[in-house]
Amino acid sequence: MIVQHMLVPMDFSVTADQALAYAIALGQELQARLTLLDVLDLTPVTMDEMTAGMIATYLDDLETEAQHLLQASLERVQRAGLQGDSLLVQGTPTQTIVDIAGEQGVDLIIMGTHGRAGLAHVFLGSVAEHVVRQGPCPVLDVHFISSLPVLQRPACMAWADTRCVQIVGAASSTRPAHDVVDDACD
Repeated sequence: MIVQHMLVPMDFSVTADQALAYAIALGQELQARLTLLDVLDLTPVTMDEMTAGMIATYLDDLETEAQHLLQASLERVQRAGLQGDSLLVQGTPTQTIVDIAGEQGVDLIIMGTHGRAGLAHVFLGSVAEHVVRQGPCPVLDVHFISSLPVLQRPACMAWADTRCVQIVGAASSTRPAHDVVDDACD
């Protein structure tokens, strides 16, 4: 598989930021294009007691902040010498990520996961798990390990179809990111 186009869903969490760092490192090795995606999920917003004007202002503020954060992330991609673009859409993250990946013809999705377990997982679900199961391409799922510096965090899980492999290597100046992924997938 030749990876030429990667989708990086962003929720601007620490894990999404770490996933973006992995995507940039891998993108540099593969000279791949990155598409950054933020899905504005309005389903948890309770607007029962809000006036129409308050709702419009809230949504405008939410969209404006998301655009600024996406632009800052896209600038990181471009400073790394990569081609990239960004998308901001409203919808349900689980299905929207899968749909956009299919529409854009991406070769790989790289996303962060919060690693919820127990009741939190039952009630909140897992966007990453849904994307892994329903996505049109392989998914590289990055979770956060706070005790190590970013480039040394062996915090990556890769799924292709029903296969799951933990990537235990870390990219560095002597070991490119694509070698870490290739070794894990062999």
